Amino acid sequence: MVVNWNPLVNTNLCLDGEYSAEDNRISIKFDSGKERFLVRNSYAPMVFPSLSLELDNTKRIAIDNENTELKQFKQWLFEDLRHGTLPFYAPRIMYKYQTGIYEFISMPEYDETDGTVIATFGLRELGFFDHTLFLATNLGQYIITNTGHYITIKPERGKNENNNY
Repeated sequence: MVVNWNPLVNTNLCLDGEYSAEDNRISIKFDSGKERFLVRNSYAPMVFPSLSLELDNTKRIAIDNENTELKQFKQWLFEDLRHGTLPFYAPRIMYKYQTGIYEFISMPEYDETDGTVIATFGLRELGFFDHTLFLATNLGQYIITNTGHYITIKPERGKNENNNY
């Protein structure tokens, strides 16, 4: 189960330090002393050990007049993510038009200054996907959109006319 990011909390994550890909290599040493590396997986997860998120603790959120952005974040973290144990969807860090799947590697620590709270935590990227949207028109055409561009595809006549796939 993957949880969506709370829409009442901003997604302006700041990278506070270094980041890296997890080691995705297997090392093989030969008797001659040479060393070769093989790829373990086709995807090496990115690790962001130090991220920060600025949360407002003064304004009430219009939809939920009882809670601030900080309270919404904590409620999402503890209730929806079950104390940070479930992965979640969020905009992919350092990329546009992609959504990442993340898990917490360190729980947030909070530093409050003048009604603004800085939450500092670490994330591991488990995967990602592009924003591609498929729409069907009433003319039997399919429109594929990605980053604002579209391609129209007409199905062949005689196939799938009865929606039998």
